[in-house]
Amino acid sequence: MNRAYFQQVHSPSASLTLARGGIVISIIGNKSGLKTKQLRQLERLGQKKVSPDEVIGRDMARAMTALSTELNRQIGLIIHRSGQVEFVLLGDYSRIEIPVLNNIRTSGGRLRGLRCVHTSFSQSGPIEEDIMDMACLRLDMISVLTMKDGFPDLLHTAHLIPNRIDDRDWTLLEPVHPAAQQESCLSLIESIEHQFSKARPIRTVDKGRDRAILVSVSTGSQAEVEDSMLELSELARAAEVQVVDRVIQRRRKLHPRFILGRGKLVDIVLMSLRNGANLLIFDQELTPSQVRSVTNHTDLRVIDRTQLILDIFASRALSREGKLQIEM
Repeated sequence: MNRAYFQQVHSPSASLTLARGGIVISIIGNKSGLKTKQLRQLERLGQKKVSPDEVIGRDMARAMTALSTELNRQIGLIIHRSGQVEFVLLGDYSRIEIPVLNNIRTSGGRLRGLRCVHTSFSQSGPIEEDIMDMACLRLDMISVLTMKDGFPDLLHTAHLIPNRIDDRDWTLLEPVHPAAQQESCLSLIESIEHQFSKARPIRTVDKGRDRAILVSVSTGSQAEVEDSMLELSELARAAEVQVVDRVIQRRRKLHPRFILGRGKLVDIVLMSLRNGANLLIFDQELTPSQVRSVTNHTDLRVIDRTQLILDIFASRALSREGKLQIEM
């Protein structure tokens, strides 16, 4: 799977929104050359509802693999925990692109409340790009549906875990045929959410406060970075922000869009899940474009040192104004 949210390749021509029976279906991908019948088949996939107890239903899996084989292209679905299909994804033979999911309602937990299921012409499970998709988009899980002669073969499902095992932040379930699913999908997701909450519970006294990860990406010396991060931590405290962790990356050259490397960005997302963080504070000054890019790809609020200082001044100005009003 291709991390399209890193590349921002989505254009209006790549997305088709169809409405039928009161249900709006968004089909993401290159639809040039498709027949009307095939578009309708994609639309019908988006109109179906998945049982909350299944990763994907047997009949839906059969429809996906049949159409995927006919088109010789991967097909994917973004599915809400309720079972509603949010997006139908149309890839090429080797990859699928996931759109930015910021506008999709979330579960309210650490994970987004969405899972991705996509077909694959190989017989292997999730590849590295799938895992990075799952981590950066905070998906409940990602499932690769392998095929044999146009029929569903096995579901290879991966999900995130709060504590690393064998240097991995995720685990792979035993492959299973869609018709032989035993464990409840919804129960598994709720268990994963509980594990994350249990690993680093948010105390009652902390609720309502921003929980931040401090980030420094610098070409300077280690001593300079440490001094600057200490100062940033003090600024966060002055802003009544709880610092839950910090990340330092030294690079010869800063990434023009994300400041830090993509692998480190994945680490930060996983760190935010474990710590219940909702805010990233960068020690370096960010452009508006960089703020948008990091926000879109982490689903976290992003500010830099300058904005943090402005927030502190604004808060103090409001406090003074409030005091003056009380005195008057």
